[in-house]
Amino acid sequence: MDLLIVSGLSGAGKSVAMNALEDIGFFCIDNIPAALLPSITAFSKAGDNQLKRVALSMDVRGCRTQRGDRSRGWSSWTRRG
Repeated sequence: MDLLIVSGLSGAGKSVAMNALEDIGFFCIDNIPAALLPSITAFSKAGDNQLKRVALSMDVRGCRTQRGDRSRGWSSWTRRG
């Protein structure tokens, strides 16, 4: 699975980038909390409808997560391959 994370400040063009990625075949999800990263990657790999190209938009600067959720989410994803 190809995973692309789009991040940036408000007004930086994340939505424009996500629209372009969707046009070229990516499954796009906008404004994902970092804590959901492991669940989304597991869903993307599960079942008969495995997603090959996934793009996620995150505003990492403004995440309202518990301390360490971003690093735990990223670690979980890298362990799954």
